[in-house]
Order: sequence, then C-alpha cells, then structure tokens
Amino acid sequence: MRTVLVLNGPNLNLLGTREPSIYGSATLTDVERMCHDEAGKLGLMVDFRQSNHEGQLIDWIQEAGPECAAGRLLGAVLNPGALTHTSLALHDAIKAADLPVVELHISNVHAREELRRHSFVSPAARGIVVGFGVAGYPLAIRGLYDAVRSAEAIPTSASEGVPEEHPRRSPGGTTTTGSTRPQTTSPTRSSDHHRLRLHPETAPPARRDLPGRA
Repeated sequence: MRTVLVLNGPNLNLLGTREPSIYGSATLTDVERMCHDEAGKLGLMVDFRQSNHEGQLIDWIQEAGPECAAGRLLGAVLNPGALTHTSLALHDAIKAADLPVVELHISNVHAREELRRHSFVSPAARGIVVGFGVAGYPLAIRGLYDAVRSAEAIPTSASEGVPEEHPRRSPGGTTTTGSTRPQTTSPTRSSDHHRLRLHPETAPPARRDLPGRA
C-alpha cells in the first residue's frame, strides 16, 4: 500500500488557537484525522508531520524522493506556512527530489497582504489548493492521487498503446496478420510476386492516353 506524505510548516501546530477568524477552530489533530479518512478511501496510508524548522522540512522532502521513485510513496501534500513566501530552499528541495507535491494553504493567501501573495513553492508544485480551510487537506490528497495516477497511465514508449495484431483471413483463404486499425494498401507493381486482387467494382478505370502523348 502506497503512502502519502503530509507536511506542515511553522506555526501550524497552533491550529485551533491561532487567529481562528482566519484559520478556523480545527486543530492539527483534527486535520490529521481528516487526512487518514480521505487516504483510506483511496487505498493509501498517511505519514503526517509538522515542523517549525525549514531544514527539517527539507530533510523530509529529500528522504521522500527515493521512496517515491521506489513506488512506496505517492507524493506529498505540503503546507509550508510562512516559508511559502521566503524559502527558495524548499523549491530547490522539491525539484531535486523529483517529488510530486501539492501546495496547500488554509486561507486564501491571494486575498491577504501583498507579501503573502508570492510563493517560492508554487513553480515546483504539481498543483495548489488555496482558501478552503482545513477541508483543503482531503482535496489536496485527492488531487495528488488523481494527478499521479494520470501521469502513470501515459504510455512511456511508442510501442505502448498500439493495438495487438490479430490473424485475419483474406478473401482467397490466406491467413495474414495486421493491426486491428484500418489499413491502407499501396498499389502493387506488375513485378511484385503477390498481386493485389481487386473486385471489378473497385478496380480503377483503364488508362487512356491523350492523342499525341506517350
């Protein structure tokens, strides 16, 4: 069973008491429970973490990269808190780890102070969930799940997605193989070993040379 990593940055341990008019009354424990509920519906486990330290978040992101590459981790939901607006290092860590990330904000940061409207994380994120309160956490998990599954479904080589060839029988009784897709046939020359047989009604009209032309 794959895991989704949920990372919370500075001051999110104060959810429920910190500016309830902006962040609501739900606690971080309530948020963790919501994440487990949503992940369970998708057949996922949750690794839920919070730190007030930028370096710790970077360490966790770097550790998540190999886990994701090995198929054990789906990706991460990241609420960077105020580090959103200051941490180029978080951006670089996400890119270096090649980790699918959905950036999450409880409040609508674009409706707040100007300094909160720029994100260093967004250019490295797969998607962004903003302004839905703590209900954004399950939305972010669902969005990450859908984005990763869609990416995994894309064929990785030209040979993938080509219809399988099945034997078919020609009008003369010879068994041939070919794609199940419609086929086009090039006209054969008189020197070809196997000639193309046409029904009278589908045969091209006889050529008539204009007078004076070879």
